[in-house]
Amino acid sequence: MFDIFGKYKNVAIGIIIALVIILVIYFWGKRAGKLKANGPEVHYPNGGNGIPAGWDPKPLAKELHQVMDGLFTLSGTKDAVFSKLLALPTGDMFTAVYSAFNQLYFADGDGTLREWINSEKYTDFTSNTVEDLNNRFDQLNLS
Repeated sequence: MFDIFGKYKNVAIGIIIALVIILVIYFWGKRAGKLKANGPEVHYPNGGNGIPAGWDPKPLAKELHQVMDGLFTLSGTKDAVFSKLLALPTGDMFTAVYSAFNQLYFADGDGTLREWINSEKYTDFTSNTVEDLNNRFDQLNLS
């Protein structure tokens, strides 16, 4: 039989195994990096059926980012936008805004929408908006 590797057969097999392991680790890490760049995976409570046709969560996600990213945003302005999120009628719509926000801004390194909201120092202390949002995040298992 024709022997390509001759006395280096064991070395060649070792190199091939090492290359396969390196490729598996590379693709596994690449996949994990993509998941992390968009934030945690979300599950819609009604499988997405609670999202009206044609409704887009991105405008509210961008508005949330705008009020939280701004340096001189009044607490009443923040609470008004937080109230818009809280007033969404379905868990699917709430989850869609959470997901859209994370897809747009999670890679910036400041965390999920919930983490952004909880890191806000200037909110209306007379309202329970942030606490109510955290309760809704908990109900929908959104971290």
